[in-house]
Amino acid sequence: MPKLSKLDSRKTYAGIILISFALWLLCVLIFGRESQFMYLFIQAGRDKFDDFYYSVGSAVQHNPYTSVIAENQDHAYPPLAYLIYNMFRGFIDTNIVYNLFNFSDLKSINSLSICLWVLYGIFVITMFLILIKSLKCSKINAVLVAIAIVVSKPILYALERGNIIILCLLLNIVFIFFHKSENKIIRELSLIALAISAGIKLTPALLGLLLVFEKEWKLAVRTVIYGILAFFLPFLCFEGGFTNIVNFFHNTTEHFKAYKVTDSTLFGCFQNILFLEENDLLITTFKIVAIILALVILAGIPFYKTNWQKILGLSMLMIFAPSVSQFYCLMYIIPAIIAFLNENETICNDKSLIAVFALFCMINLHEPFILCSAIGELGLIAYLVCLSAKRLLDLI
Repeated sequence: MPKLSKLDSRKTYAGIILISFALWLLCVLIFGRESQFMYLFIQAGRDKFDDFYYSVGSAVQHNPYTSVIAENQDHAYPPLAYLIYNMFRGFIDTNIVYNLFNFSDLKSINSLSICLWVLYGIFVITMFLILIKSLKCSKINAVLVAIAIVVSKPILYALERGNIIILCLLLNIVFIFFHKSENKIIRELSLIALAISAGIKLTPALLGLLLVFEKEWKLAVRTVIYGILAFFLPFLCFEGGFTNIVNFFHNTTEHFKAYKVTDSTLFGCFQNILFLEENDLLITTFKIVAIILALVILAGIPFYKTNWQKILGLSMLMIFAPSVSQFYCLMYIIPAIIAFLNENETICNDKSLIAVFALFCMINLHEPFILCSAIGELGLIAYLVCLSAKRLLDLI
């Protein structure tokens, strides 16, 4: 049996995730969709693509923030997201939308469903090609890792939901791995990619701190300008214009209140492991602890010694620090995994690297529950807190 120091980290990671995926798929084929193995998805996949159809239904109306269907908390995307979803209005009779009882009825529009599958095909191919370009290893290893990432559990979950976060992930990868390109056009496009991602989900704006850490002040300023434009200008495309800024923040507040417990928050992780009962005091306590841990990590990130650690730190802040963080948010960790594999060709005898590698794998394993992912997330949070504390103490 080869020593750990001789194992190729890329092949090992790809092998673990692909075997996990194959075993999960085999179990589903044997035991059927009613088995516990389909718990990888919400309600065993019975509400497939709901995020897509609900968002399209809201976006094609005159004002998505005052949609007549569902509560305000379900209309909390920034306007750029709704502007993208609005591109599908050609497949829908917008007059009928106002008379729908539920946006799930849009699933009956075959042309819209076909369009979604075509977009999925484009996403998978584009993601695959960008991943191969981002990975610094042999072609065969890059292909294996790319396949493993594309079929990883968080991405499958996001695809099943039809959530636009998959576009954000693609844009995040473009920014992280191409903002240092010598080609000025590619470099500028990477900045715009981050601005668009932040305009869709807001939290990716944290990745812009990489430019600050690298003292790329001009690039940082241009990215901020792109980001401001990406957030504010799309308001003008909907009825009410900039007055919808108030509606957006109101709906976002209602969203936080409605979804107090989500899988990838600090409380969500402990709940999935210890089956904690929900109560306002406990949830609030965990939110305060999460903020404290996030501040400790953020303070230490500028002093991390490796690039993958900085990417991991910012990525984890995007995942556990927000009040609402659904399971698919774990895909934000993928750029950190790529950077880790690029900078660590082998799984060496460094115990901390072996531990991080194992935690990366746990987050992406295809177990039908969220236990492994929760343990993996908490492990990475603990690693980053310890790393930040060590770096800050070294400075003192």
